[in-house]
Amino acid sequence: MSRILKPLLFAALIVTSLISYSATTVVSFNIAQLKKRGIDLVPCTNKRLPAIIDRMFFDKNSPLKKNDNFVIGLQEVFTKKAFDRISEAAKELGYFVFPKDYHFVRNSGLLTISNLAHLYTTKIEFNEAKYVKKSFLHSRLMGKDGKMLHFINTHTEYSPADKVNGKHLSQIKQLSEYMNELTQDPYKRIIMVGDFNSGPTTYAVKHDITESNRLWSQNFAPLLENSNMERIEIEGHSWDLKRNTLARKPVFAIKMFNLIKEGRTGWIKISEMVDHLFVSNNLSYYDQSLAFTEHHKFKCRGRADEDGKVPLSDHYGVMATLDLF
Repeated sequence: MSRILKPLLFAALIVTSLISYSATTVVSFNIAQLKKRGIDLVPCTNKRLPAIIDRMFFDKNSPLKKNDNFVIGLQEVFTKKAFDRISEAAKELGYFVFPKDYHFVRNSGLLTISNLAHLYTTKIEFNEAKYVKKSFLHSRLMGKDGKMLHFINTHTEYSPADKVNGKHLSQIKQLSEYMNELTQDPYKRIIMVGDFNSGPTTYAVKHDITESNRLWSQNFAPLLENSNMERIEIEGHSWDLKRNTLARKPVFAIKMFNLIKEGRTGWIKISEMVDHLFVSNNLSYYDQSLAFTEHHKFKCRGRADEDGKVPLSDHYGVMATLDLF
């Protein structure tokens, strides 16, 4: 090898190592592990779980293995079986899981997992909740660069397309107020992820339904304008009624719930982006996309697609790569 090529190769290796050292994958994924009195509220809860775990942790092409570092916020980890199996798999691989006790997860369904050092996590319950005690987790992680990273994982209530759920609005307001306070320090590095059941592409915003539109336009939109946070725009739909057979074909219990509450058995026929990633503007990002969109071979009566495969959840995940310089 020539004297010129050797220094160039050495420099390239240094640059490559620095990039991989700082690149961190951030993911949000509602895995729909939800049962009530032994009844699946999303089809095939138990049958989907092994495929979810394998795809997240053991598949060589998992989004969590895209970069050296990762942090993922999971929603709807409601069953103890899901909590135990996911926690065991993550700990087996040396990852940090928080909360560590199912007692703190069963009412919120929130679980955060990372290979970054975990300092501590605070659970903040929403003041108003309807069906389950929804909340948000605020975790303090240590980046590989030695600086703290604030990670917020949440799941808010759902509002019908044509009217606002008051508790949903209250939760969005509470979360916005918390984030406004947190973002007062421009040097804090902040990531917020979750299923917000709201967003700029939802039916209410597209059709200018004023009451429901308040969820986004009067709360998150001002938060983004008045703080150092921005929403990472991702193409596609995390709630995809065209492709996702679990979302398109709800179980009987959900059909009856929708009929009583909204006068229809199915969801409103529109695909939306309701799962989001927000980051402070001192963080750069790239390679943003949907995640866990592949369908898999396992038995789930009436929910297979034209190829005989089933989604991992009724939501697709969202992901991006961040540089933590």
